[in-house]
Amino acid sequence: MESSERDQRIQWLEARVVSSLKKTHSDLFKRMLSKEDSLTSIQDFLSTPEIRHLFIYFASSDSLIASLTPPSLLSKKLLYFLKKTPVEITMKNIANEVLNGDINTGPLRHMLSLCSEIYIPLMRKQDLPEDVLKESLDALQRFIDSAYVTLGSTQGKTLLPLLPGSSNNFSINEIAREKVFALESAVVLWSKQIKSVLAPSPNSWVNPLNELDFWSTKAGNLNSIHMQLDSEPAKQVLQVLENAQSNFAVPFQQLVNEIAIARKEAIENNRVLQPLSKYLQSLTQTGNSDFTSLPELFTPIIHFIRLIWVKFKN
Repeated sequence: MESSERDQRIQWLEARVVSSLKKTHSDLFKRMLSKEDSLTSIQDFLSTPEIRHLFIYFASSDSLIASLTPPSLLSKKLLYFLKKTPVEITMKNIANEVLNGDINTGPLRHMLSLCSEIYIPLMRKQDLPEDVLKESLDALQRFIDSAYVTLGSTQGKTLLPLLPGSSNNFSINEIAREKVFALESAVVLWSKQIKSVLAPSPNSWVNPLNELDFWSTKAGNLNSIHMQLDSEPAKQVLQVLENAQSNFAVPFQQLVNEIAIARKEAIENNRVLQPLSKYLQSLTQTGNSDFTSLPELFTPIIHFIRLIWVKFKN
């Protein structure tokens, strides 16, 4: 292959790297090519049919690296190039054979945006039989809902998946039974998520700090759920179910009331117990080494416990 064509292939890659990593200038890409390992990886990807993956990412804030394997830890956006089939890449086939895209540091959120903002609109434009299109969209929506719940779990939160377009996709007073069923399905999922958060606290703790962490996490989680249910789209969903006289409306409203009570309890418990935190941390650390200093820590701890008992015994 002529040297000029090799340069054109690399220029084709460069244009997509600069376009995707918007703050990246061509000189940054050229500095990457001056590194033997990066240049070799690019040439191997282009010229060796069996090598079908290329990854370009930041080695530091002002340095790019090209590799045939992805990094173990991603600190910034990564750009990938994939061959459809095991072939040598030329300027004649590069546009058809090479796919490229990017992944940022939040892959789950990135995937959710990709599915919601690109795949679903594209699917709706496809010329497919209505039943096939509906089944495909429903399957994709279930996947999005599941991924959204998983995203919440990675953040230590309970995220309630809303029906797409629920804030403007229907009239509160006039809605098809099919849409009511979709909203009921969403409410069933919400109920399962909420009941898991409302579950009783464990009967025993490894150490007192575990209980403080429990109430802090529970208060934050219930606050998050309260804010989500207090949003306009969620209120509209519940209003539609009430207007449709759905069997799920009253039980879910009762669950919302339980959330309010549990939220108040968790916030209050967290507020009251937090002053004990520094003493319990000292107790945990000291108890593993110097038992003689423990009595000094008991006095303020017992004092706080007594104050809590006096204030809340009724």
